[in-house]
Amino acid sequence: MSLLKTQSYQAKIKIYERLLDVLRAEIEKGALLMRVKPELDPDVDDEAPTGFNLITPYDEVHYVTYLRLLDAEKDGADRAEVARIVLHRDPATDEKRTRRCWESHLARAHWMTKRGYRRILAQAVGEMKHRDS
Repeated sequence: MSLLKTQSYQAKIKIYERLLDVLRAEIEKGALLMRVKPELDPDVDDEAPTGFNLITPYDEVHYVTYLRLLDAEKDGADRAEVARIVLHRDPATDEKRTRRCWESHLARAHWMTKRGYRRILAQAVGEMKHRDS
């Protein structure tokens, strides 16, 4: 069965949409300061940011992309189908480029869950202190 047709996939898309709405609302209120707003299904570069110990504007736009990749990995989804749907790549026509794109974005997604989120929190605390002074 195609990933797009599963109820689980459709339910996750609704969750991503709600998460995106919450993030946008928090940004609008000024409770969460981000340089750019996250998108539900943005185009992706061939490689995710690497070597940065900071959250980049690219990361902010691609929060949902990272979540989708982590979910797909956890669910054991077909990598080729996920590459077409999430990364907008065709592994049949460019296998090496698609694999590099997959690996770099998944690695960045894992970095976000292990270290990157701390940067988001530290940035938010710093901004709150700045506003209060």
